[in-house]
Amino acid sequence: MMSEIKSALKKNETVVKLVRLFNKLLNDRISKNISGKNNKVLFSPLSGVIKCHITINGNNNEILVEKGVTLNNLKIFIEGNNCLIHLRKNVQFKDGGTLWVEDNHGKISIGDDTVIHHAELAVTENNSKITIGSGCLFAYGIDIRCGDSHSIIDLGNKERINHAKDVVIGNKVWMAAHTTVLKGVTILDNCVVATKAIVTRSPGLSNVILGGIPAKVIKKNISWAHERM
Repeated sequence: MMSEIKSALKKNETVVKLVRLFNKLLNDRISKNISGKNNKVLFSPLSGVIKCHITINGNNNEILVEKGVTLNNLKIFIEGNNCLIHLRKNVQFKDGGTLWVEDNHGKISIGDDTVIHHAELAVTENNSKITIGSGCLFAYGIDIRCGDSHSIIDLGNKERINHAKDVVIGNKVWMAAHTTVLKGVTILDNCVVATKAIVTRSPGLSNVILGGIPAKVIKKNISWAHERM
């Protein structure tokens, strides 16, 4: 049945013209510099792009943008193989930012209805990922990274000691301006990260405010809302 529907749509001149128009508008707003094999950049026809620059160097990478996503001046960079960047329904990047993935099998995933004003997200090692839940609110100057990009070596045994660790941010997390989340951190649902906080360890609690350098729990048993009440 699905194949018959797709075949019928392809024969419908109006549908074909609309698809061509959408692709033209999308290409006008998205600049691409892609090298390698089997790389996929899939934008829903119901997404909105003001300006987006995509660079891919590698093979079998995928960028998936679902319906309702709005991108304004976002830069996406993949250097490696078998990486995935997935922006789920209604994600918004309002004022730019960067999604950066290096090496192989890296992943950035952002959940439904998350609004980001400006953020830099960096996945910089094999098999590492940043996962952000649904309904989050990020201000500007946000920095999230799951690796250090360079090596720190133990002089005793000559082994590297600073391997990457995943970052997980739960649902409905509010990150205020100029906050940083470093490797290995999990922030649970309904938390607030105060302005200029640097989160280096997982608090292990939901519904808390985190603040300071390094960040610690400064208030428990809270929730938050977009509206000023």
